[in-house]
Amino acid sequence: MVTGDNIVTARAIAINCNILTKDQLEDTRCCMEGPEFYEKMGGIVVRNGKEEVGNFKVFKEMMPYMKVMARSRPEDKYLMVTGLR
Repeated sequence: MVTGDNIVTARAIAINCNILTKDQLEDTRCCMEGPEFYEKMGGIVVRNGKEEVGNFKVFKEMMPYMKVMARSRPEDKYLMVTGLR
């Protein structure tokens, strides 16, 4: 779930929609804010004329756990889509 809502609201919605379990609430890999996500992933970089996730290794390790991104900005969403491609 990617939302512009604050993290408290995002967690509550995710619980109600069965996106997150109560056990996952405190797992920082499952729920984070967009700017934190962008920083951890190393942002967008250009390599060989192609836009890529700056730290793709971390991105791949994080994706099985990532459930909720709160306070997401357009650049955070773009980074997510770039990594998933």
